[in-house]
Amino acid sequence: QVISQGLFSNGLKEGLHLGFFTDGRKESEINYKNGKKNGHAIWYRTDTTATDPKTIVKHFEGEFIDDIQTGHWIYYQIKGQKGNEGEYLDNKMTGLWTWYFEDGSIWKTAYYKNGEKNGPYSINYDNGNLFYKGVFVNNKEEGYWERFHENGKPEISGCFHKGLMDSTWKAWFDNGIPRYEINYKN
Repeated sequence: QVISQGLFSNGLKEGLHLGFFTDGRKESEINYKNGKKNGHAIWYRTDTTATDPKTIVKHFEGEFIDDIQTGHWIYYQIKGQKGNEGEYLDNKMTGLWTWYFEDGSIWKTAYYKNGEKNGPYSINYDNGNLFYKGVFVNNKEEGYWERFHENGKPEISGCFHKGLMDSTWKAWFDNGIPRYEINYKN
């Protein structure tokens, strides 16, 4: 049974290498240069929702330079549709990352710098309404944040400072009637 296939040069992987599951289905397609992942790479998994148990779908794919994740990466959901995607720089998430619901609509967005959340952050309900939004600085909540009921009305809002609740926070029932107001001091 073949579990991998590809060329070697001076004992190092070179060019396209294919990996296989024990039943012979393709598991991966990875490009190498001088024994290191370079270029596009794809991993596959079994589609557990398919009627044919041998059906494979993409699991994730992206780019490498000298074994380091770089450029655009896509991670897929069970049925093969996009789950999330974004950029890597030196093996760390960077820039805008987007996560998706099964129907392809946006579930969540976040900005990253050096692998940490830095910038606007939002989460949506599956009906498209906004659930949560705010800003991260150095992987901690900062400034004004809001959370909403599924009907779109405000649920809670207030400020964070270095990841801790700060100043006045207000909350409302889903009919818009005030629920409570509390003050935080750091």
